[in-house]
Amino acid sequence: MATRLGFFEGSNNEHVDLQVINVEGDLNQYTLPVDGRGIAELLQPITDASHTRDRKRSPPDSACLPGTRKAVIKWIISWASSKVFLRKQHVLFVYGHAGCGKSAIAQEISEQVQGGGRLLATFFFFRNEGDRSKIGRLPNTLASQMALSLPETAPLIEAAVKAEPELLKVKSSFSFSARLQRLLYEPFKTVAGQASRALAKFLTNPYLIVIDGLDECKDKEGVQEFITTTLRFFESNPAVPLRILITSRVEQHIHPLLTADSGVLLKDLADHCTRKDIETFMQTVFEAETRSNPVVQAHIRQNGPWPSEDDSRKLVDHIGGSFIFASTLFKFIFRGTSPDDLSTPLERFPLALNIDPGLDGLYSQTLARSENLPHFPEIIATLTLLAWPLPISGIAELLDIQASAVAHVLVDLQAIIRTAAVQYSLDCRELDHGDLAYTVFKFSDLEQLVKVRRDTIELLPKDEMADGLIDLGMALLFLSEQDWSTSTIEEAILFLRKALILRPLPDPDRSIPLDELGSTLSVRLTSRRQ
Repeated sequence: MATRLGFFEGSNNEHVDLQVINVEGDLNQYTLPVDGRGIAELLQPITDASHTRDRKRSPPDSACLPGTRKAVIKWIISWASSKVFLRKQHVLFVYGHAGCGKSAIAQEISEQVQGGGRLLATFFFFRNEGDRSKIGRLPNTLASQMALSLPETAPLIEAAVKAEPELLKVKSSFSFSARLQRLLYEPFKTVAGQASRALAKFLTNPYLIVIDGLDECKDKEGVQEFITTTLRFFESNPAVPLRILITSRVEQHIHPLLTADSGVLLKDLADHCTRKDIETFMQTVFEAETRSNPVVQAHIRQNGPWPSEDDSRKLVDHIGGSFIFASTLFKFIFRGTSPDDLSTPLERFPLALNIDPGLDGLYSQTLARSENLPHFPEIIATLTLLAWPLPISGIAELLDIQASAVAHVLVDLQAIIRTAAVQYSLDCRELDHGDLAYTVFKFSDLEQLVKVRRDTIELLPKDEMADGLIDLGMALLFLSEQDWSTSTIEEAILFLRKALILRPLPDPDRSIPLDELGSTLSVRLTSRRQ
C-alpha cells in the first residue's frame, strides 16, 4: 500500500511517497524512487559479510602482506580485468587446503578491483557465524551491494521486489535460484544490455563478484543450487560482462560441479604456496616488529642478525605452506600468550618451533567422515607412508582391493588430502633412478645380481624373508629399466607384494615394502604411458 506523509518541518518538499511491504512479519518502509540506501534498507543484507567488514570482529582476519602472493594475484587480476570475448571463462575457482591463503587472496583481489571501480559485490562465508554460514541471504546481500556499485540496477531490483515481495524472504514460494536470478543476475544483465555511449564502461572490462569460503556454508544443497544457477546464467549469456571468483577447499558437493564445466577456470593454490612467499612473509613481519622492540634491537646490536639464517630456515620448515599457522606463530613470538606474559620474543622464538600447527580439529572432523568405511585404516596409512603419489587404481592394486573402495574412502577427504589419488589423476611424478647405485651395473651384472637374490631367498630364515624379497624385487625393478621387459617389472611387483604381506600392520617396518612397491607401480604406470 502507498500513503502520503508530511515531510520534515522546514523542508521544501511537501510530501514523499512511501511503500510499505510486509517482509517476514515486519513492516519495512523505503522511499521512492529507490536509491542505494533505500535498497539496503529494503533488502536487509548481511552487513558483515563483505570485504569491507571489520575483520577483527568478523573473521576471517586475512590479508596478504606486501610482497607475498604476487604471482597468483597478478594472474587473477589479469583474468578478472580481461574482456569476456578474449577470456570466455566467467567463473574462476581457486581452491586449496586449509591455511593456504584463500581468504587473504580473496581480500586482496576485492580491494584491488574495487580500487579500479569494477567490483560489483563480495561475500565471505564463515562457518558457525549465523547467516554468514548459510546461503539464504546471499541474493539479498549481493543485490544490495550491486545497487551501490552500479546504481542503474537499483530501480530494476525495486521493480522486481514490488512485483513479487516474497523475493525478499529466505523461505518463500520462490526457490533460491529464482531469487538469485531476479535480484542479482537479471538486473545486471538488463543494465548491461542497455549499454550505450553513456554506459560504455560495459564495453571495456567486466565487473567482478567475489565469493570466499564457499565450503564454509553449511547449506550443501543451496551451494549446489548457487553453482548450477550461476553456470546456467553464463551459459545462456556468454557475452555478459561479469566474472565471479569463488574460493573454497575441495569438497565433494562443490568440486565436481565446478571442475566439470568448461566455463570454469581452475587454480590450485597448492601450486602457489611457495617457500619464497613464506620467507617474504616472515621477513616483513620480523622487520616491522624489530623496529618497535627495543629488546630485540639491543640483542641485534650485540649479537648480529636475529633470527639467524639457521633459525629462520627451521621456522620456515616448521611453517610448511600454511599462512594461518605462520600468523599464529608470529603472534606468539611477538605478542605472547597473554598480557601477563613477561617473556621476550627472543625467549619465545625457540618455543615456537615446537608449537603444533593447530589443525588437528579440522583433520579429525574431516577424517571422521570416512573412518567407519571398509579399508579406511589401510588406505590412510598407505597415503601417509608412500614416498610417491599413486592414482586410485594404484592404491587399489597396492592394497589388493577394489578401486571403488579407495574412492569411497577418499571422496570426502579432499579438503585435507591432496594426492594424485584424490584428484582422480594419473599424473604421477616420474621416478628418476639416475642417482641410485644400481645404475652403475651393466645389464649382465644386474642379471647376475637377480640370480644371487633368488638363490639367497631359499636360504633365509623366516624373520629375514621380507628383507630378501625386497632386495629381489628392487633388483628386478632396476633390471626392468634396462631390458624394458613387462614380465620383469611384474615379477618385481609380485615379490614386493609378498614382502608387504609378511609385514602387516602395525609392523613398524611395513613402510619399507610399501614404499618400494608404490615406487615400482609408479614406474609401471610411467612405462605404459610411453
